[in-house]
Amino acid sequence: MLSILTSHPKLTARPPRLAWLLTVAALVAALVAGCGGGGSGSSTSTNGKTTKTGKSGKSGKTGTNKKTGPKTPVGTAIKSFSAKASSSSQAQLSVTLTKPEPLMLQVRKVTTGTKTTKVGKVNFGSKPKGQSTISWNLQVAGKKLTPGRYKLTMRAGKGAGKSKPVTLTVPGG
Repeated sequence: MLSILTSHPKLTARPPRLAWLLTVAALVAALVAGCGGGGSGSSTSTNGKTTKTGKSGKSGKTGTNKKTGPKTPVGTAIKSFSAKASSSSQAQLSVTLTKPEPLMLQVRKVTTGTKTTKVGKVNFGSKPKGQSTISWNLQVAGKKLTPGRYKLTMRAGKGAGKSKPVTLTVPGG
């Protein structure tokens, strides 16, 4: 095939066009730079950390907001979370937020070993940036929690993340 192309009088008489050469050079430069397009890979965010991306090339975790500057990475609004039962009807929850967010507590009862069953959710409304202490009456959907062990997970609003599960023991009484 190559011999046919090189022996053809019209193809050998014409010099390569500048536009064609520039196109090939741009494609080669893009491949060398790693901009092959569309495949999975990684990207460096504004904080210098490399993040894995999907096939679309979008990680969805970092970026820049034109009005407020760099965005907080998704899932990092809750810096810390702890819970302590002060009686059979009262607990103190402590949460530290990196930005103001609405909070919701997920409650699961520990049944045997590590198995849990869903109890429900409790909304605490919006809390400010920094540390907040929440007094909780140990009720979910109007029902008091029975004595036992529970796994609590604090969730921040719309994709802002969740805490690691915390174990709370409700005493009998």
